[in-house]
Amino acid sequence: MAAISDCINHLRDRGQCALIPFITAGDPNLETTAEALRVLDRSGADLIELGVPYSDPLADGPVIQAAATRALQRQTRLESVLEVVQQVSPSLQSPIILFTYYNPILNRGIERFCRRSQQWEPRDWSYPTCRWKRWKCCSNQRHTMGLM
Repeated sequence: MAAISDCINHLRDRGQCALIPFITAGDPNLETTAEALRVLDRSGADLIELGVPYSDPLADGPVIQAAATRALQRQTRLESVLEVVQQVSPSLQSPIILFTYYNPILNRGIERFCRRSQQWEPRDWSYPTCRWKRWKCCSNQRHTMGLM
């Protein structure tokens, strides 16, 4: 799997835009999520954004909210999403960006989450509702562990 910066730099050098599809993990199930990641990769996605379902998706529109609700009803949790990514990512060329709210990371523990993330391949995380102070704390931990 390529690094995100390498992918973006390559596209910029060629004057191209990135194709970055988004899917919600666990909708309709995690097996389909794994296959969708493979299909998106084979179909030319430059990066893939994988949404972790969250119970109060304030930053999401109605389609993603509905997908998150369905995934949560099937017991999709952060740990199970990480397991799918760890399983699938070695076979992908497209980098994965994990889209998650800050609360699941905080509940898990920032250091513990960062340690666990060393075992899988999302090259970056996006947490849309995170305040600057919390984002900085998480980013500092990632930098300290060599994840940035």
